[in-house]
Amino acid sequence: AKSGGYTVPMPLVLGAMAADGSAETLAVLEEFGDRVGLAFARRDDLLGILGEPAQTGKPQGEDIRDRKPTVIRALGEAAGLRWPTGDDTDDVQAGRLVDRLRAAGVITQVEDLIAEQVDAAIALTTHPAIDPDARDGLAAAAELLAWRPA
Repeated sequence: AKSGGYTVPMPLVLGAMAADGSAETLAVLEEFGDRVGLAFARRDDLLGILGEPAQTGKPQGEDIRDRKPTVIRALGEAAGLRWPTGDDTDDVQAGRLVDRLRAAGVITQVEDLIAEQVDAAIALTTHPAIDPDARDGLAAAAELLAWRPA
């Protein structure tokens, strides 16, 4: 249900359908899109707590204050970190939690999850069902979506 689920795989599959792509091509592009979509969603989770407001257009730490159910929160809670529960969570409290998330290795874990999905997606671009002329563009799109600053 995350934004990556409809942001990446569906446009790829629809484009391939419009180009009369084979069932095998559609399947590979869907898997590629699913993996890039997961990386996109994980990046979105990181941007929700670490992103620069001037780039993201939202306050830093907003997802902490909103107690948004993200992979960061799940990993943080699994590491024994407590998420703020009050509606009055301020920037200082959110910043402290981010520091604890970093110290516990949660931010690195999420970055690693993103890298794993991108690597798996890029590996799919070498599948015989993918047009060789499309491989570089697909790989570049995966990198761009996964490592975007906003």
